[in-house]
Amino acid sequence: MKKYIALLMLIVSITGIISFSNSAVAATNENILIVFDASGSMTESFGGSPRIDVAKSAITDLLASLDANTSVGLRAFAQEKITAKASACVKTDLLQSFTTDRNAITTQVDSLQAVGSYTPLAYTLQQSAGDFTVGADNVLILMTDGQENCGGNPADAAAALKAAGIKVKTYVIGLGADTTTRAQLSGIATAGGGTYYDATDATSLAASFNAIQQAEHPVDKTNTDSMLGKEVTGGNGYSTAVPITPGMYHLSHYQLGSQYDYFKMDVKEGDVIKYSIQSSESMPKYIEATNSFEDGNNHSGSYAGMKIHSATRAQIGWLYEGQASQVRSDSLTIDDTNAGTIYFLVGNDNSKSQVMSKSDIFTIKVSSPSAVVTSTATNPMNGTVPVDTNNLGTASQQPGQNYPSVDSISQTVNSITSNASNIFYTILWTIVGAVVFFIVIVALIIYLVVKHNKKGSLTTNPVMPSVQQPVPPIVPTPASSPVTTIPPIPPVPPVIPQA
Repeated sequence: MKKYIALLMLIVSITGIISFSNSAVAATNENILIVFDASGSMTESFGGSPRIDVAKSAITDLLASLDANTSVGLRAFAQEKITAKASACVKTDLLQSFTTDRNAITTQVDSLQAVGSYTPLAYTLQQSAGDFTVGADNVLILMTDGQENCGGNPADAAAALKAAGIKVKTYVIGLGADTTTRAQLSGIATAGGGTYYDATDATSLAASFNAIQQAEHPVDKTNTDSMLGKEVTGGNGYSTAVPITPGMYHLSHYQLGSQYDYFKMDVKEGDVIKYSIQSSESMPKYIEATNSFEDGNNHSGSYAGMKIHSATRAQIGWLYEGQASQVRSDSLTIDDTNAGTIYFLVGNDNSKSQVMSKSDIFTIKVSSPSAVVTSTATNPMNGTVPVDTNNLGTASQQPGQNYPSVDSISQTVNSITSNASNIFYTILWTIVGAVVFFIVIVALIIYLVVKHNKKGSLTTNPVMPSVQQPVPPIVPTPASSPVTTIPPIPPVPPVIPQA
């Protein structure tokens, strides 16, 4: 009996493991090492601001756009003022090992000063080999405005880093590089298996970071379905946010978790922002092996989300929906502290594997209370219907009238339809699961009964056929012999002593 119970527990455990393995998604480990040039030439103008300041700001925006699970490290060279060339050419330090703590990286970046006199690119690349983790997806981003001047060969160092067995790809961003410097930096990127990007100001630098992310995680931009609203692509950070106007939109690409497209809009005090997010039915999935996306029944829905940030980058609004074909909406009234530029971050805070679909719809509507103008249209059931010319989605009712808005009816119908669909599939899968479980139990019982009967038939002693034995003849008992009676022995007289 104990063996039967153990077998049943084993079957149940295997069933649970299979179910878990089908639903679990393996997380990836990605490391990005930023190699920062802090030489004195980084104080030169870069689109109107010092190169080092623009670089620091771009790194801050990069950190905000990365997957929350991505670890970032920081290595710098020429960050100290050393006059002796021999000492300066071996000066590079890992200021922050790989971490997901964005504040730790930002603190180290802010502390850098452009004071060095030499550019030891080759030596820095050689030293960075010890910074990476074997088995992870490692990326090195070299930011510099100069070329090697310590006698090393940085292209050879990048090639050696690529061949070191630690899976490192080297990207290079030239900050205002001249023709000669650009040629050397491009050779470094090619030898390291990456790409060279030329940056001349803050916008092109941010675009370079965005291009590196797209190279590591390419997006599909083939969707042209006009029923989803206008197709848009946002910036990679606050500094490259794309201006947007009220309307209905969808992204031009799939979006990995914890990544965002940045949009911006100018608003004034008293404006009412009504915004919504609707997840799609496509349920996209990220295929890490091929670095691509596919639609299919991979989870409960598309992970659609949107944040609203103020000019100071403080979050003042947030929406998220993870169920298929569900709509979530909210509104925000702009006060005096948030008037000016606000940012819309379209994406979601979930893990890298939870993809936002390019079919997810987001809407932005703006109304100024002092400028609401209503016109009338005919309501076949009840006279006239006020029409909101500001496109807020809900009309202002006239006194004495009681009717729902068109958007309200549409959202109610969509909600009822979606809920009915969810209930149907929940019941269906519950029935399927119960049937499968019942079949497994019945099969197990049949198996145990058959096995038990078979074992009993093998261990029982065989029954031998009986053989009739001859009955012996009855022998008469002889008569008893007469018993001879023995007379009793007389008592012995006592002995009398003589006088």
